[in-house]
Amino acid sequence: MEEKKFSWFPKKVKNGILFLFSAWIFFILSQVILSGTVSLLHTTLGMLCCVMVYAIRNGGRIACILYNIALIAAGLYNLYVLIGSGMLYSAPSAVNLINITLFSIATYYLLSGETASFYKNGKESLPKGSD
Repeated sequence: MEEKKFSWFPKKVKNGILFLFSAWIFFILSQVILSGTVSLLHTTLGMLCCVMVYAIRNGGRIACILYNIALIAAGLYNLYVLIGSGMLYSAPSAVNLINITLFSIATYYLLSGETASFYKNGKESLPKGSD
């Protein structure tokens, strides 16, 4: 497998990868801090998602987008429940809002046309000598 230099990636691809990594790191750390436990399922899926996206795999990008949408929906539902129970101005609400925002931004960049065409073309999109 050839190494791809991150500096040669288009700006939207770099932003998508950076926001995705940031979203997963924040999500896992917030779960550890708020609940005191680590979900091995989320940790494994987060690592898999980040590796597939960084490896410039279009199928991985699509799978990651779908999982991000599921996490955004779950976060919105959690926020709805917290608001309904009168916990709008609480740490869990703030954490949910930050998670929703980070995953939404990552999904936006991963769905952009520039990112989609880069992933469809794969390593042919990189300039010569970037390996």
